[in-house]
Amino acid sequence: MSERIFNNIREILSANGAKFRVIEHEKAGTSELVANVRKSALAQGAKALLCTIKTSNLDEFVGSNMPTSLLLDKHLNVKSGRFHVLAVFPADHSANLSKLANALGANKASLASPAEVEILADCVFGAVPPFSFHEQLMLVVDENLFKRYDEIAFNAGLLERSIVLDVKDYERIAKPRVIKFADNVRRVGKLSVMPIGVDCTQILRMDQNEAINFICKACETGYDLFDIPSGGESLAKKALEDSNGSVKFALNLPINLNTNEIKFKIKEVLDILGVSCVKLCFLDINSDTIEKATLMEELVKDGLVANWGVYETGFDKLKEVCEITQVSAIKALLEPNTLKELKISSLCKIDQNFINSQNLKFINLAKFYAAQKDTTKEMIILSWLTSRSTDTLPMLNDLNVIKDGFNALKIGLKFDEILSLNEAFRS
Repeated sequence: MSERIFNNIREILSANGAKFRVIEHEKAGTSELVANVRKSALAQGAKALLCTIKTSNLDEFVGSNMPTSLLLDKHLNVKSGRFHVLAVFPADHSANLSKLANALGANKASLASPAEVEILADCVFGAVPPFSFHEQLMLVVDENLFKRYDEIAFNAGLLERSIVLDVKDYERIAKPRVIKFADNVRRVGKLSVMPIGVDCTQILRMDQNEAINFICKACETGYDLFDIPSGGESLAKKALEDSNGSVKFALNLPINLNTNEIKFKIKEVLDILGVSCVKLCFLDINSDTIEKATLMEELVKDGLVANWGVYETGFDKLKEVCEITQVSAIKALLEPNTLKELKISSLCKIDQNFINSQNLKFINLAKFYAAQKDTTKEMIILSWLTSRSTDTLPMLNDLNVIKDGFNALKIGLKFDEILSLNEAFRS
């Protein structure tokens, strides 16, 4: 059934002189995996969700812009006050269904059923392309899809076949309704967060008012993940009491705690913060690997910890831990002088090579791109970190750098620039 969709896309792109190419590949289960197969950036992926919209006003909504000869002829019984949209957004973002409904002037948005997807898209989940070929399916696209890359990539009706398409040609041919409904988030395990978090470890060295002001300013700027040091819980609660539950707490536990102390400490932290679950917990696990990993797995099952990671460990210990339970995130092994050089730390998968301030090729390339884009090398590296993989989560610990972090997200490194930095990083 999906072969027809692929042929429809290829026909309309060819007929309209679009710049595109087809990639044959193995099936990939996630946006991250398929991006690797395509050799494209995750943010270039055009992710498509088929949604049901409930509204009291259907008059302004229209369906597909495709030629009648390409439209699917499958019939769909639509209930009164409902219509369907194909919501397309960058794969490194997350669809906010409330924002989608509001942007369309509707009451509610929800995901369509598998039966509706089959009728309206003629595809399986994961293979739906960013085109509507059904007269009862309206195409909407989040504005961020057009802002960062010259090309987009998507599954073309089949899980093993993708198309890479010039983004301007896509907008010209598909003629979508452009709105804003996607959130710029990052996944750490099952946790959705903004691509940059806040390392609050330094608040213990500040006076109370200064510490509260630091956390409040970061929250106002838009950050939603706060790494709270042991002993700083009361300050964090006071600073974030007006955040209406929108923030998430990470916790770095002292390295000398045994398993019973860890369980007690987490419950103590939850009580002080007034929350039911620590969203992200980090441990030093260079000792008692099996015991601590087993404990963390129990805490996740009990709902006291949502995700957990390893703080400054090596590959062998990480492998040992993952044989017991899957680790959500790992704090990278950064050299102290590197941390000072880049003004960042990161939560990411263990890598054989870490950012090294002695890697002059990497640093000089970052400086070169910074000069081109009128920014700093730190912001280029931060943009690179947030673009190269979804499991890289920088945690910034200086208010000025935190503010600059938003600018880093807007730099929009091109795919070839990311590849060049990757190559320099590994050399």
